[in-house]
Amino acid sequence: MALWSVSLFAHPVALLAQTEPLSVPTETVASPAPMAAGRLRDGITVVMPDDFPPYVLINDAGKYEGQRIDMWNLWSERTGIPVTIVNRPWPQVLGAIEDASADVADLVIDTDARRLWLDYGPSYARTDTALFFDQSLVGVHDLESVKGMEVGALGRSQCEAELVKAGVTPRIFPSMHDLIYTAVVGQLPVFCMQTNPADYLLARAGILDRYRQTPTLFSGTIHWVVSKGDTALLATVADGFRMIAPTEATAIDRRWEGGSIPGLLGLDPVQIKRALQLLATIFIAAIGSAIFLRWRLGIALFSRDTIEAQLRQRIREQTCLHEVFLATDNMQRPMVDILRDVAAAIHKGWPESIECLIRVELMGYEHDEIGKRDIRDAVTTPIMIEGKERGRITLLELSKSNAPYVNRLLLGLVASRVAGRALGQTTLAMLQKSEERFRRTFMHSAQATAVLQEGRFVSANNAALALLGYGPGQTFVGLTPDQISPLYQSDGTESREKSQRLVTEAIEQGSQKFEWEHLRRDGEVVLFEVLLTAVVEDGRTDVYVLWNDITVKRQAEQALSAYQQTLEAQVAKRTQQITTLYDELHAIFAAAKAGIALVRDRHIVTCNPSLASILLWPHEELLGRSTRVFFKDDTSWMEGRDEAYALMHAGGVYERTTELIRLDGSSVWVRQRATAVDPADPDKGTVWVLEDISLEHAAQSQLGEARDLALQAARLKSEFLAHMSHELRSPINAVLGFTELLMGTTLSDHQRDYLQKVQSSGRHLLLIVNDVLDLSKVEAGKLRIEETEFTLPSLLRTAVDTISKGVADKNLELIVHIDSDVPRRLIGDPLRITQILMNYLTNALKFTEHGTITLSVSRATPSANAAGHLDGDATYLHFAVSDTGIGMSPDQVARMFQSFSQAEDSTARLYGGTGLGLAICRQLAVLMGGEVGVSSTPGIGSTFWAVLALRSIGSDAMTSVHPALLGRRVLIVDDHAGASAQIKAALQRAGADVTAVASGGEALDLFHDDADPSHLPEAMVVDLKMPGMDGIKTLRSLREHLGKTPPPSILMTKQGGQQIVDLTLSEGIDDLVIKPVDPEILIGKLERLLHPDPGSAAKTRRGVRPARPPEVLNDLPYAGKRVLVVDDHPLNRELAAAMLRKHALVTETAENGAAALESLLENDFDLIFMDNQMPVMSGFEATRRIRALPTAKGRIPIIGLTGRSDESDRIEGLEAGMNDYIVKPMTPLNLREVLLRWIGQSGATAAAPQREPEPLAPGD
Repeated sequence: MALWSVSLFAHPVALLAQTEPLSVPTETVASPAPMAAGRLRDGITVVMPDDFPPYVLINDAGKYEGQRIDMWNLWSERTGIPVTIVNRPWPQVLGAIEDASADVADLVIDTDARRLWLDYGPSYARTDTALFFDQSLVGVHDLESVKGMEVGALGRSQCEAELVKAGVTPRIFPSMHDLIYTAVVGQLPVFCMQTNPADYLLARAGILDRYRQTPTLFSGTIHWVVSKGDTALLATVADGFRMIAPTEATAIDRRWEGGSIPGLLGLDPVQIKRALQLLATIFIAAIGSAIFLRWRLGIALFSRDTIEAQLRQRIREQTCLHEVFLATDNMQRPMVDILRDVAAAIHKGWPESIECLIRVELMGYEHDEIGKRDIRDAVTTPIMIEGKERGRITLLELSKSNAPYVNRLLLGLVASRVAGRALGQTTLAMLQKSEERFRRTFMHSAQATAVLQEGRFVSANNAALALLGYGPGQTFVGLTPDQISPLYQSDGTESREKSQRLVTEAIEQGSQKFEWEHLRRDGEVVLFEVLLTAVVEDGRTDVYVLWNDITVKRQAEQALSAYQQTLEAQVAKRTQQITTLYDELHAIFAAAKAGIALVRDRHIVTCNPSLASILLWPHEELLGRSTRVFFKDDTSWMEGRDEAYALMHAGGVYERTTELIRLDGSSVWVRQRATAVDPADPDKGTVWVLEDISLEHAAQSQLGEARDLALQAARLKSEFLAHMSHELRSPINAVLGFTELLMGTTLSDHQRDYLQKVQSSGRHLLLIVNDVLDLSKVEAGKLRIEETEFTLPSLLRTAVDTISKGVADKNLELIVHIDSDVPRRLIGDPLRITQILMNYLTNALKFTEHGTITLSVSRATPSANAAGHLDGDATYLHFAVSDTGIGMSPDQVARMFQSFSQAEDSTARLYGGTGLGLAICRQLAVLMGGEVGVSSTPGIGSTFWAVLALRSIGSDAMTSVHPALLGRRVLIVDDHAGASAQIKAALQRAGADVTAVASGGEALDLFHDDADPSHLPEAMVVDLKMPGMDGIKTLRSLREHLGKTPPPSILMTKQGGQQIVDLTLSEGIDDLVIKPVDPEILIGKLERLLHPDPGSAAKTRRGVRPARPPEVLNDLPYAGKRVLVVDDHPLNRELAAAMLRKHALVTETAENGAAALESLLENDFDLIFMDNQMPVMSGFEATRRIRALPTAKGRIPIIGLTGRSDESDRIEGLEAGMNDYIVKPMTPLNLREVLLRWIGQSGATAAAPQREPEPLAPGD
């Protein structure tokens, strides 16, 4: 088949030959066999690609035509069967056969895969397939050469299958026109296609010369096909094509191949015979000729009009492209003007009959005629620059075009022209910027640089001008090198001659480096290091000159030479000094009492005589000897070696005491000290100093044995005291317990007084025992510090509550102050912190008769002793208790925190005490990673402090403003300035407007008859005990002045109790707080008083409640339940049973673990109290046996009783199966807590402890 190649702007006459209607002669052919009936009566549907030139193509009118369309029309004419031709993109062609929307598919290439489901008709053409690639690409010749590239191909085509098979990534297109259009706009450098349609479409698009093709990749035959097994349809179609005469088929082929179409001058003999018969009658022939000529004239006139229209359109297109060329010729013009001219050129190239609007966008600029109109039907062509879309051309037709494909190609060519010019302009701008950047770099470089052309300077940067002393407006450009140089150089050569020779050598060799003397502008001669570099450009040689001022360098070299001479003289002098020093050191070395040796590679290089004396070796035999001979075995010889050399390598001094073996076999203890000659390389040698310490070692051994005996005695003492805890607490438990029971009976006043004194003495005795036992636990290392969460205000309240009654009795002022930056929520051991503070507070109360006791907390920086106990997130707090007591002298302060020590004997006699409390505080602080201390002045007072390491939780350190108190006026009346200032500061931080006075009289002076009502207080906080007018009288007087509706009031008192509550209620006071005042509690009470809850409006006094009657024990949730008490001490059994009976419980007792087991097997109990240490069977063993019972009795709650507050007792009890335990003596409060916890709810049982409870010790 001939090559079909027609340019987009080919001569219209050639195009006309393709569009003439087909006129072919007919000939007689044999009739086919009877065709299949049925579904063929209504005709058949033939599907074929929408573009496969010359078989199918779209003409300028937008209609489908081509060789196969003509063949099928002729087939329909011959068979009488209607044919509907459907043109679809190639990927959908075979799909129409699959979904039965078409009967026959045409223009299908034969492949093995398709024969599996298609039946093929006879082949009527052959086609070759190749790769088409942009002429700028090299090395493309087969499928292997395009691996890694994206290759265009039609979907579901043989190209796609072969590309995938070869491992090449295909870029799929729905149609040939979409593929070719992508190539037109420069976005498809390589594609795969049949050569005939590809050549036709590339030529028509005007880019045939841009693409080259590879040798044929594969060939195939073209067929029409039907579904597999449809033999009737296959035969019918084949018979129909056999009805078409060969001459008819040839005529159609020639028409679409560009050959002549058979007509009047191409008649065969049969037709000539018939023509001669027709011409027999001249008249008839003349008439026929006239009719024929008239018909041909009409055709010619129509063709002329068509050709003229097409020619005009081609001229418009050429004009469009020419004007686009002119519009983009000067890209320096404003971009909006260029885009406007491009749009105008497109208007001129578009068909006259089609009105359109254009939008041109390029690199952020835009010419827009479309505006906000809908552009879904618009034609859009991207403007691609270096593979990226930098703009686009959008054309919206207001009337439909008859040749959309040709017009779209025109837009592609315009876009390609604009992209090329824009790329050129962008490249030019980048070059200009690069040149400007180079020029600026050259001019502003710190390196002095100039350019020589033909022996003269043509350019010099600022650094060069400045280096040679040329100021603003001055230059040496235009001069020769010798004109800015002295007449002769330092070697005597004339500067002119030498400069010309050096420049010539630089041009010949490429570069030249040398030293040169120049003249500065002021005539000064300076020495430079010069680098000449020759650069050839456009046939011209430029020599770049780089200068470096080396005048200072030369001066430095001369100075260095002089210094070297001086240094050599000093070295000679120093050598003499070293020689003298060596002689002196050698004398010292020989006379030293300690043994000294230089050791290299663990062999003695040299040593002094003293080393020979210590080791009893002859001096000469030591030299060169291995140090192994001085050790009893290899292990002791190698011991510490790595550590020693590592330390010496770091520049340190290694020290160690070791035992060596002398020549006679005896041993000697020596103290070794070693250091490296060169710490960077200890292998160069090490110096060892050995000192005989045999006598010292013997004395230390004796001291160590004595110390071990003392430590063993101390441990035995501590263990004895720890084991005595049980025996000591048992009688105390009985004394305090029975006293507590007696206090609940009817007694006379003197009997109650006696019992209170017994109770007080018993508690004091228990405190002494606790101090002694705590100290023993600390010394024995058995005291554990807990890590639990607590709130600081609550802990401080617990501590000060212990002395609140004593403070009130002595009429002292107790102040608690927490800095605003101290965290309120902490993790630590609150029990031990409270113990430290209670010791401090108790001592302060004991030694203070009047004045103030202050407990303060602030942040602290740990000392070297305390730092490092916790991780970096530790918070160190400084707890301090200050008093105005008797104070101490420096000697007394020095004895503080020592066991069994007080200030002096008279103090012990006057104030009492064991002197253990502060020693325990010191030990507890150390265990918590802190330290303690005291500062004191005799007659003024003391401050005991402790710095403790804790962990903070959250960031709630400083109290924020409370909206309920913001701007509210509060009056404080307190005679103690410190307490008043603390409360005032806390309320002011909360936002209140606070006024503080020191007495009731000062408070009354604030309110006079003409006082401004806006200045009257909205709440009053008054201290109860004040000199002159106390708090009650003050409040009465204030109410009289303030009228019928006085503001709410709060009374501050140092001691609570029902008597104070009754007094508050009787005086109509709204609330009360206990001193020292907790700011948060006071703020909360003020908020409730100033903003009362509407739901409790009937309550006039919110914070004060009258006393409630005691609870009825029979109403307790555990009343009536059975409890077994197991204790070997009869008094303790009786006491526990009595206390349990007061709780309405039924009790039984047992004297040991074995008896408890027997009683449990015979009776049912709800709870067991089990002593730990008992004869016959201990409480631990009894608990284990109870837990081993298979019945429900094995799960009964067991509470351990111990007289030892030891951690080991708690752990052993929990491991044995106890649920909880109490440290004797048992108090009513502890007992109630345990009962509520384990039998306070119905059915409460436990097979094993569910948690690790804290021991319920007295005072908890």
